[in-house]
Amino acid sequence: GSADLHGSTRNYIDNGGNFGAGFDKSYAGKNLYFGIREHAMGSILNGIAYHGIFKASGSTFAVFVDYFRPTIRVACLAELNRVSWVLTHDSIGVGEDGPTHQPVETVSGLRGFPNLDVMRPSDAEGT
Repeated sequence: GSADLHGSTRNYIDNGGNFGAGFDKSYAGKNLYFGIREHAMGSILNGIAYHGIFKASGSTFAVFVDYFRPTIRVACLAELNRVSWVLTHDSIGVGEDGPTHQPVETVSGLRGFPNLDVMRPSDAEGT
């Protein structure tokens, strides 16, 4: 699932259907839409992981990680290895949104959590 940014973060299961009721959704769907609710997204993904049957992943822009940092912390301390966080657009060149969307300290802050593997692909210029 993703916050309101699945079109940009590309965390979507093709042909998986959308979960929920209403237009183009069913309860058999595999893709969750959380809206602009990062903390709720993290909490729900942790609940799915605690249940133990499924692996869960959630995505948003890296700059919004502060909105669900507590849920990531809980997942790390509980050693929930069934949750993946996909945080994209973590560059200083993120586009028209400017400084409010430049997560300059985010990656280093995440690396401080125990039991959290942080992988940030980059080129020589981005490091």
